[in-house]
Amino acid sequence: MKNKKINNQFVLLLSLLLLAGCNDADFLTEKPETFYTVDNAFSTSEQVDQVVIGCYAHIRNMFAMGEENNTFFVFSGNGTDMYDVATIRRGNRFNDYGIITPSSNEFNNNYSHWYQLIAKANLALYAANLPNIEWGSEEEKAYTMAQARFFRAFCYRNLGELYGGVPIVTEVTTTPRYDFERTSREQTYQFAIDEMEAILNDLPVTTPIAGRLVKGAAQHNLCQLYLNKGIALEEAGQSGEAKIAYEKAISYGNEVIDGPVYSLMTERFGTRKDENPDFYFANSEAKQTADRLYSAAGYPIKGNVYWDLFQKGNQDYQSGNKEAIWVAQIDYEAFKAEDGMSKLPYSRVYGPVFRDPMSTHLTGTLEDVGGRGIVQMMPTIYTRDIIYEGKWGEDMRNSEAVFRRTFL
Repeated sequence: MKNKKINNQFVLLLSLLLLAGCNDADFLTEKPETFYTVDNAFSTSEQVDQVVIGCYAHIRNMFAMGEENNTFFVFSGNGTDMYDVATIRRGNRFNDYGIITPSSNEFNNNYSHWYQLIAKANLALYAANLPNIEWGSEEEKAYTMAQARFFRAFCYRNLGELYGGVPIVTEVTTTPRYDFERTSREQTYQFAIDEMEAILNDLPVTTPIAGRLVKGAAQHNLCQLYLNKGIALEEAGQSGEAKIAYEKAISYGNEVIDGPVYSLMTERFGTRKDENPDFYFANSEAKQTADRLYSAAGYPIKGNVYWDLFQKGNQDYQSGNKEAIWVAQIDYEAFKAEDGMSKLPYSRVYGPVFRDPMSTHLTGTLEDVGGRGIVQMMPTIYTRDIIYEGKWGEDMRNSEAVFRRTFL
């Protein structure tokens, strides 16, 4: 009976304490520890940089076709004068305007991808200015923000080229909006120009980290942007302003071309500079028969400096490639460990079309007997033959090492 009385007194005291606590308005305010917003999700500058890295990953996926779908095939050449599709892919051709409509997925997907990247860049810029973020230096903060602004400007450059004037979004959107308004194509270009020029002094000339943005990338894009702007102005009948834009384009182009940082590679270099292309059948006399000879290709096939540009370990400026301004990073070890988009599916996507690849003809997946290609895109006759007319044996880009034409 005594214990029951004590327990009742304890419950009563606890209730009084709870009621007293409820008088404090702050006690009733929800503070969920696991619900993140743009204001509480960031606590370190490293987390802001992770958003910037997400921008790099996003654009790498767009250009390197990590997802391998029709949108990225179009983005990488399907429908241009360089590439066509094989007959077996005729439903995916993008140079037949009879089957392309305004509702084709490629238009919406491409448009959406650019705005997804803009959203990431805007988030990085917002987070970089949060008062609780501590930076190692002002230069570190400035470079982080410069990278984000570059991505945003790069998006609007491409959107302007592809869609004309588009809505300019510069802030993080946290609630539904339906009041976006299109700008003109020239205004879209001008926004990108202003962004690129504003960050020039915050981008390093070179960086020890491969793949990170440098000043030359902004100058290169400014050259393109002023050229685009000049064309838009000329179409609007403003030839005087167009001439000024063209002169700016030349100026930025010359800064990259004639500057001390970049130059064309003229001598063999890198990881395989002392090697020639290594083909299995070509190296095996036993595999070659009267109707399977490499003599037509002039074997041994000799490597050249253009072939060197595309060998593993040779892509980055930091590795000695002085032509490299900005390079998407593809790392097979990262692909195996965690980064499923760190890949180049080009050997599957691009290729020749074999009309009769039966067992009595081309077999295997090695590159000199047909390869793994599923032939999403193939070279046009213009790319394969016409462009090299009159200089067939002189242009190293057309050499057997670079442009495979002979298969056993």
